This record gives sequence, structure tokens and C-alpha cells, in this order.
Amino acid sequence: MTPWVVPVTARLHSRHFVKQAGGRGVASAAVHAATGLLVVGQTNGVLALYELPRDMTPGGESVEADAALFAPAPRRGGGGDGGAAAAERERLRLPIAKVDADADASAAAGGDAPDGLRLLHALSVAAGPISAADVSPDGEWVALASAAAGQLLVWEWRSETHVLKRQSHLLPPVAAAYSPDGRLLASGSDDGRVKLWDAATGVAVATFYDAAAASPVTALHFSARDVLLASAADGAVRAYDVRRYRCFRTLVGPRPARQLGAVAADASGDIVAAGCRSSFEVLVWSLRTGKLLDVLDGHTGAVSAVAFRPGHGGVIASGSWDGTVRVVDVYARGSGAGAVDVLRHTKEVLALAYRPDGRELAVATRDGEVTVWDASAASIVGTIDGRRDVAGGRRRAARTVAPTTGFFRSIAYTADGRFLLGGGDSAFLVVYHAEAGSALRRVERLATTRNVDADGVVRVLNSGHLPAAGGGPLDLIDAPDEGDGDGTAAAAERDRLPGVTAGAAADARSRRTRTVAAEVVCVVASPVSAAFAAVTHEGVLTYSRGAADVAAIHDADGGDGGGDGGGGDHADALLFDPSDLREGVTASAVRRA
Repeated sequence: MTPWVVPVTARLHSRHFVKQAGGRGVASAAVHAATGLLVVGQTNGVLALYELPRDMTPGGESVEADAALFAPAPRRGGGGDGGAAAAERERLRLPIAKVDADADASAAAGGDAPDGLRLLHALSVAAGPISAADVSPDGEWVALASAAAGQLLVWEWRSETHVLKRQSHLLPPVAAAYSPDGRLLASGSDDGRVKLWDAATGVAVATFYDAAAASPVTALHFSARDVLLASAADGAVRAYDVRRYRCFRTLVGPRPARQLGAVAADASGDIVAAGCRSSFEVLVWSLRTGKLLDVLDGHTGAVSAVAFRPGHGGVIASGSWDGTVRVVDVYARGSGAGAVDVLRHTKEVLALAYRPDGRELAVATRDGEVTVWDASAASIVGTIDGRRDVAGGRRRAARTVAPTTGFFRSIAYTADGRFLLGGGDSAFLVVYHAEAGSALRRVERLATTRNVDADGVVRVLNSGHLPAAGGGPLDLIDAPDEGDGDGTAAAAERDRLPGVTAGAAADARSRRTRTVAAEVVCVVASPVSAAFAAVTHEGVLTYSRGAADVAAIHDADGGDGGGDGGGGDHADALLFDPSDLREGVTASAVRRA
């Protein structure tokens, strides 16, 4: 069967300069033919709306013209009215408007639109280039997106009102936390912003930002009173009211200011603890009065994690890079009877988490192991060797194959305490079965991204990028310069400029490159359902093991903030049951599902 050939001829109809407010160029454009609306997004974030001239909009002959233009050509060797169709297409073809170079030049200098383009609106809508633009089918709404500024805008241009205006974090998020009722998910970033998201729909609810401080957010934690706590690098813990959307308290420590890296609150929501990276201390405040109650010392390294033991008042566990976890009761410490339990590990402590019932404490260390302690007896009840589970792909600067070991940066228990989540310096999120009284084992390994542009995703070394004599990827090898037989001078010059990669081009040495590493920096679990979230280099990813999780969020009582919340009914979905296999369960069927 011979395919039809559709003759399509594109010709320049007219040319117009649409520069507005000193823009350097056009980043995006969209046309709504029915209304003759031209939407232009510029590189300086300015939106310009124009009305097309009448001869550029489709009239009553548009259907006829389109039918003639896209009429199939006659088959070879056969008859037909090919000549008549060609004549009809030529008759309906739109005339080409004459381009006036002088008018275009004057328009470019003054910023006005010539030759019938009538400017309707021009306004600045984004902090960066408008990378995408579109018009709704009825021509009433204009959708704009700016990738550089992380903005999304829907504008009703006739009434000049915003229908939707959203902005994401300017920098990748580093922390997240679920609200006690599971309805809200908070995220914090190095840009100093804290955003609230609807956990069920993913819509941004509110944004908290202190322009005066603008300090990077290091950790987030929800208290039992719907209060969101955010620790920052400037040494302050800010308390936000998620109902009234305001910051009502700022907790600061003694001078000089400490850099905080972790935050937690007790069950009552009044006692707040934060771990210091710079002074190796744990600061304890009263949220009600805002006063500093105590300073817990004893660590000889940066404090990486803090957590209150559920159901045990003021018992605080703090993990440090000195390889120890110190457990102390701040209530008993105030009366002089507080004893400190020190749990020692062989490597630096990076994260810790209590089971929801407070019986066990999981500690993640730099060697890739997760040690589970009996919280009451201070004895080890289990160990998870997660070095291979969390191992990532090969780094681009590495001269060897992908690493075989890794470590966890963040761990968290699910609401029912049956599973332990872990994420680290790779693109994988690992799920372990950690029910009390049973063996610890891995049940799931989720890949949070497959974007090969991120560093550490590709696990197989491409031999095509290696020289015949070996020595590493070709793009990492410098060609020897004159008078430099072994290339050491070129390598030294490159090493003096971190981030510069040498190449064959003359300007390659002055071009800085920035590669985003694939990693999971934080994992959190919903307190009322089986849903959980992972903070990665691409944003905050939410996971759910069934539609019942969303129903549990909507049906949960905001007052209790605990219980299984329906998560236990779906937790078995992650466990392998050999008796549940059927003939239809094949590898191809699983891939199709």
C-alpha cells in the first residue's frame, strides 16, 4: 500500500518585533487562532499579549483552506483531479504581508508592535525567563511557567486576575515532615522557605519565608499542637502556626549563634530540642515561654539527629558524629537525678528514629549499618547491613566502576512500626520489615529517579568512553601541553578551579559545570496511614500503597494523631507470600502491571 503524501508548505507571513521592558529575547510563545490572541513570554519574565491583525486570523474560509491544503496527493500512475486540487490550494493560500525593514527597526528601538499587532497587556509575571506558555481552549486563561524561578501562573487576561499562582523551592529541598493528622506535608529548602502541601492532592497551601534572615532550613518537625518547627543554619528554631499561617515564636540559643542541624518536640508540644553542628550541644527550650531551659553537652562531634522517645515524657536521644547516641531524661535532669545512657557505635551516627511505641531505637551509621536497640534495656536486638542495599551508581568523576557500598542519611518508621524506611547517598529508597520479634529483612528497593543526567544513577561503566590503555574516562584526561610531557601542569591548573572540567575546546578550562548528585536526603512517614515521602535532588516524592491511604488521611481525626490509621491492613502488600503465587504471576505480567 502506497502511503499518502501530504504537501505542506510553510511560508513567512509577517515578522514583528515584540520586545517589551528591555527584554533580551522571546523565550516562549503561543497563539489562540479562534480569538487572534498572541501570547509572548520574554527572557526577562515579562508577559506580552497581542491581538493579531484580521488577515492573520482564520475566517469563514479556514475550513475550506485547511481541507484543500492537506488534501492527499494523487497516487502515481493513477488519474484524479490533482491539478484542480493544486489550483484550489493556490487560490486559498494566504497572501504574504510585505515586511517593512524600517518599521521593524523603529519598533525594535521603541518597543512598540508594528503592522497591526495591537498590544493588549504587558506585565512582569516571573522572576526568570518564561519557559512555557499556553492558552486555554476558550481563550480566556493564559498558563505560564518559569523553570528557572520555579513558578506556575494561570492568568485570566480579560479581567486581569490570577486564577492560580504557585512557586516551588528555588533550591532543592532538604527536609520534610508530616502533620499529626497526615493532611499536610511540609518541606524546607536551602533557600530559606518552608512550604505546606496538601498530602492528598499535592497542591501548595502556604509558604513561610523570613526575608530578613533568609537562612537555609536544616530540619522540620510537627508537634502535637499543629505547630511546625523549623531549625535553620542561623541558630534559630522558628515555630509556625499552620492554622493561621504565621510565625508566632522564634527560639534562639546563647551567643555566639550555633548552627542547628536537627529539631524535635515532646508529646506535649511544649519542650523543643535542637542539635548543634558547631558546638556539639543539644539546646532545650520551652515553646510556651520561649526561654532556654537547658544545654545538654557531652558529645565531641556534630549532633546529627535528635528524637524524643514516644510515651516517655522528656527522654531525648541525640546522635553525633562522634559515634555515640546519648539518651537523657530532661525532666529528671532538672531534679538532679537524670542518668545518661551512652550507646556506642563504631562509626559516625547520621540518623536515628524511635518506633511509634517507643520500645526500640534504630540508629544509622556511616558504615551503612542500622543498629536496632532495645530502648529500655539499652541492648542491641538486631542489625541491618544496608551497605549494598543503598549503594548507588558510578560518579562521573570516578575512575572506577560503581561503588558496592553506601550508607543511610535518614531513616523513619511507618505508622504501625512494622517497616523501617531508609534513604542515603544514592537514588534508592529501601524498605525493611522491622516488626518487633521478627527477623529484619529487606522487602523493597525503590528507585526514586531514572534520570541519567543526575550523577550516580548509571551503574555500568561505558567502555566506549575509556581509552585503550585504561586510566579513566576520556573526558577526565588532559592532553599534554607544550613543554609539559606528562600533563601535570594542565592537571594542576584544572585542580586550582574546583568544578572546571578540561576538554578539547579552548574555553573548556574556564567553563564551570554543576552536576546534581542523585541522593535521598530525608525520609518521613505519615503518622496515620501507610504513605511516606522522600526528599530527593528532584523534589519531594510521595508514595502510597493503595487508595485506602488517601481515605485514611481524609477520615483521620486531627485530635488523636496516632494509631494504625488503616496502614496495617496494607502493610502486608510489601511482604512476599510464597503461597500466593498463581500461574498468571509471571515476569511479563508484572512488567505490564
